Amino acid sequence: MLDLYTAWVAAALGLLEPLKTAFGKLTVPRSVIDAIRQLHSDAESQFGGQSMSLGYHDGSFIRTVHTDEDTKAQQQMLEERRKAIETHCEILPIDAPSNLSPLVRAVVEKCGAHVLDAAFLAAADDRTLLCDDLYFRQFAAQSCGATRGLWLQAALNVAYRKRILNLSRYAEAIVGLAICRHSHLALEQGPLLEVLRLDDTDGLSKLTAVAEFIGTKSAEVVSHLNVATAFLGSVWSLNVPDLRKAAASGIILEKLLRLRQIDPKTLIAAVQSRLRANRRATEYVEDWCRGHFLMI
Repeated sequence: MLDLYTAWVAAALGLLEPLKTAFGKLTVPRSVIDAIRQLHSDAESQFGGQSMSLGYHDGSFIRTVHTDEDTKAQQQMLEERRKAIETHCEILPIDAPSNLSPLVRAVVEKCGAHVLDAAFLAAADDRTLLCDDLYFRQFAAQSCGATRGLWLQAALNVAYRKRILNLSRYAEAIVGLAICRHSHLALEQGPLLEVLRLDDTDGLSKLTAVAEFIGTKSAEVVSHLNVATAFLGSVWSLNVPDLRKAAASGIILEKLLRLRQIDPKTLIAAVQSRLRANRRATEYVEDWCRGHFLMI
């Protein structure tokens, strides 16, 4: 059972088909389709006039004026997402339980009648709730009885382990989730190297987006250190230009050094200890430290 946000992301990244293959059947509440149709209708009302949106990027507010062409493209995108969901998911009607707790009733009243549809349906037939919002999963389990839940990357990992997704497709999915700014991504050496291999941007923006999940505030130090050093130990054997290897290594080191649980010099010493048998990687780390005035 997918909620609206997770179904939308999976459709946007083209992941519904492999998920269906991996798990046999996908379901969504009818309200998911209704919400997309409502967005399409809202876009329809913008034709013949101008609409505007405000954003914030790199410290500045950005105003965007949308033309009829923009609105038409938006409608086409909405139609594509809706059709993808309808193609790969069974659409289920929803009748909210009559015995709602006061807390659940308050959430529905404040957030909308259909906000918990996926949780209700998952609980009704003991379905697994596939939802990328940890707090939603926790609330669904504790207040709605939807006790079985997992997030999108975990489901994709199942498809990867079953060889439904190959390494390249799995790496592309990780990039997509990173660009969507998911709150958590579990990274491994192989997929991380594949992200670099597939990154066709000049500034390695795809690798940078994925690397944002290294050295996070809640990071488990040893786990992140192991992933980073495994990457650094392998990247120099790839068949890519040395400048690209150096740029990728620098991105990973910079993200790793955000770890606040350990002194940077101690962290670098741990990296060098793990890489001591790899001459090229060790030389790069030493050069990087000198260039960043971090003397060990």
